[in-house]
Amino acid sequence: MKKNLVSILLQANIPVLLWGEPGVGKSSFVESLGEEFGIPVKTLIGSSMDPTDVMGLPRLEGEFTRHAPLAWAKEFIEKGKGIVFVDELTTVPPAVQAPLLQLVLNKRLGDMQLPTDVRVVAAANPPDQAVGGYELDPPMANRFVHVEWNMDASEFADGIMSGFFYRPPVLPEGWEAGKGKYNALVSAFIKRRPDLLSKTKIENPAFPSFPTPRSWASLLVPALAALEAAEMGEDEMLVAASGAVGRGTALEFFTFVREVDLPDPDQFLRDPKTFHLTGRGDRDYAIVNSVVAAAIRHNNIKSWMAAWEVLGRTAEQGSPAIGASGAQALKAWQSKAEGNLKSEMNKHLKDILPHLQKFVPLLKEAGMMN
Repeated sequence: MKKNLVSILLQANIPVLLWGEPGVGKSSFVESLGEEFGIPVKTLIGSSMDPTDVMGLPRLEGEFTRHAPLAWAKEFIEKGKGIVFVDELTTVPPAVQAPLLQLVLNKRLGDMQLPTDVRVVAAANPPDQAVGGYELDPPMANRFVHVEWNMDASEFADGIMSGFFYRPPVLPEGWEAGKGKYNALVSAFIKRRPDLLSKTKIENPAFPSFPTPRSWASLLVPALAALEAAEMGEDEMLVAASGAVGRGTALEFFTFVREVDLPDPDQFLRDPKTFHLTGRGDRDYAIVNSVVAAAIRHNNIKSWMAAWEVLGRTAEQGSPAIGASGAQALKAWQSKAEGNLKSEMNKHLKDILPHLQKFVPLLKEAGMMN
C-alpha cells in the first residue's frame, strides 16, 4: 500500500515526490498526514510561486540585504517540525528552482534555517498533463524518492464510504540501526557493478529517478532500513528503491540481495571462529561489511574486538582485500569513540593488534595510520 510506504518515508525524513494524474488525492493525503501526526502543513503551489515564496521579501538592513522571515516558516521553527508540500512541482518557474533546491537539500529558506524535523514532500502531474510544465532538472529530481500515485476503483469505493479515513503506521524508534546492513549490501553491489554507481542522464521524464552516489547513500539506504523496520514487504521496498535509483537498477540490486542471502552478522560477533569465506567475493564482501556494521551498531568493546577477529580471518584465509573497507570503518569508529569505550579500545589494542597488522598498509594508504 503506497500510502503506508510514503508515510514511513516521510517519518524517516526522506523527501518524496508523488507522480499522479490530477484529482487522485495527492494533496488530501499529505494534509491528512499532518492531521494524524499533529504537525503543521504548508502547501506551496508551483505554478504561482516566485522566489519570495521560498526566500522571503528582500529588505535593507544597514549595508546588507536580508530576507524577511516567512510567517509559516516561523511557525515551523517554533514547533520544531512541519511538512512542506510543494504541489505542481513541474510547473515551478526556473527562477524559483534554485532556492527551492536549497529548501529540499538543506531545509533553508533565504536567511532562515528550518529545523531538521521538517519534512519535504512534492507532487507533480505527468509531463504530458502539466499545463505549462517543465521537465525536472537532474539535481532536483535526484533529491527525491519518486512514487507513482494512483487510486483504483476499489480504493475509491471503500474510501468514499469511510470518508477516506487513513491511519498511518508508525516508524519504530531505532530504525536507523538497519542502515548498516544496506550500506554493506550497496557497497558490495557497487563493487560488482561499478557502472551502476552513477547515471546522470534522465531516461524517462515521466519517472525521473536515476542512480548517483547521493541517491544510493541518502535515499535508497535509509528508505530500505526504514521500510524493513516498519515490516513492509519486498514489493514496497522495491517501489522505494525504484524511486531512488531507477527501476532497472533497483531490480538488479534486489536480484543481488537475494543471491547474497546475508546470514545474521551477530552469529559471527558471538563466535568469530565460525566465520569462513564462501569463495564468492561479492557475497563475502557483503557479509564482512554487515558484521562490521553490526559491531558499530552494538557500540561495545566485545563487538569491536570480535569484528577485528573476523577481519583477521579474511586475511588468514587468503583474501585481505575483502576486509579492507571494514578495517577502515573499525579504525574510524575507534578514532571517534569517547569515554569508557575509548579507554577500553586503547586497553585492548594489544589483543586485536595481530588482526589489525594485516591491514596496516591499507590503513596507511587511506591516511588512517601514521
